[in-house]
Formats: sequence, structure tokens, C-alpha cells
Amino acid sequence: MKRILLVFCIMMCTMLVQAQQLGDYMEIGGVPGFVFYLDESGEHGLVMSFYKMDEKDAKKLAKKGNLAEEKALRLALPEKEKIKVKSKEMDAYREDLASLLTDDGKYNRMAIADYCKKNNLDLSIFKGQDFAAFLGDGWFIPGDNELEKFAKFYVGGLGEGNSFSVKAIINNAKEKCSDPLVQDILYRIAFCGIRSSSLKDPKWGFRALVRWAEGGFKVKEHYEIVDKIKTTKFSYGSIETTKLINGLKTCAVHEF
Repeated sequence: MKRILLVFCIMMCTMLVQAQQLGDYMEIGGVPGFVFYLDESGEHGLVMSFYKMDEKDAKKLAKKGNLAEEKALRLALPEKEKIKVKSKEMDAYREDLASLLTDDGKYNRMAIADYCKKNNLDLSIFKGQDFAAFLGDGWFIPGDNELEKFAKFYVGGLGEGNSFSVKAIINNAKEKCSDPLVQDILYRIAFCGIRSSSLKDPKWGFRALVRWAEGGFKVKEHYEIVDKIKTTKFSYGSIETTKLINGLKTCAVHEF
């Protein structure tokens, strides 16, 4: 009897995993997120958490959508006094990390934690890392590899060959998932851009997935993963060569 129950449970778990589709709402450890990557088997992939927010915004999210307040508050990292680090010291830390970090977010999570432990540093001085730790075991800030997968999921990939309009960002969110709550979160993440845990150039720090445009207002945009981030510049009705950025979102990723 016990063996039959065990087999039944395994079958049910397998069915639940196989049922996951790209864009589906999914929780891991009570953290709300959505599926943005599936491997060839369709049984395993990556979940991206909803973005980091303060307690006030978390409660607003709970009231706005079909999400319990306790789950929304899983995204609200408690505020603490900011640790001041001198510029020269931070430059030295980034210089060290540039030779340690890769395009793989999971590896970077361990590398940064080990570096902080070795040098007696607080994890929070490296943007996003304390958020991943707050969410629990297995969560990590996406590296360039994971952000490239997100771009492929959302618009087909990076670069001009996968250009889109601002209107398409909204439409894509609706096409990628049926859950209104995920649609709203997905749109905000796609519009604002996402922090990366990869670091190529110590001068500029951690990279980010951002919307990129060159030329006038009507030009289409595409996604790039960049080192240096600049705000939009307007000059007599035109947009200069720019990485478009409107408040990067900090999200974490978990394997399933």
C-alpha cells in the first residue's frame, strides 16, 4: 500500500512539473515568480521572482492582484542602515570580482558570498545579493546567461534582430501569460530592465539588461546587456545613442 502511495505521489509531482509552461505563475518557498525558461525536457527550468520592493509597495501589490499579503511581503527586504564604502575600496572590490565572476548567476552567487566571507564584508554592498539571500536557499541574482534567456523568452533574444516597440512590451506581457498579476509584473520588469550579477568592467560595476535605442522617437528598441548605463537624452525631438533605463528592477532566479 505504501509503495502504491509513493508511486502515486511521484506521478503527481511529475505531472505538476510537466504542466509548467513559459509565463506561468510559480512559487518556490513561498516566493512569487514566473517561469521564463524550460529545458528540452520541459520538466525543468528557471523561475524569476517578482521584483524587490518596499513594504508599502508589497501591500499595494497584494491589494491590487490575486496575491496574499504574506506572499507579497516575501519580496520586501527589511530596510537597514546603509553601509558606507569608500570609492577606492569599492573599486578594489570590483577589480577583484571582475576576475572571479562569470555569466552564470548561480556561480556568481557563491563566488560573491565566498568573497564577502573571506574579506569580512557585508553582502549588501553588492547590489541585489542581499535580496537573493533574503529570499532563501537556491535564489540568485541572474547573470548574463539568465538575462539572455529572459530576452529570448520575451522578445526572441538580444540585439537589433529582435527589435520591438514600447507598445509591444505591453502586448508581449499579455501574450506570454494569462495571469493578470504576472502580466503586470512582467511588463514592469521588461520596461525597466534587470540587474545582472555579471561584472566585466570594474569601472562601471555590475551589468544590466536594458532597452536600447538609437535615433528618433519612432525607432524600435531592442535589448542589450551593458556595463555603462545612461539615462535617456532628448535633443530637439531626437534620442541620442542611449541605453534606455527607468529604474532597474532587482529580481532573483531559482532552478526547478
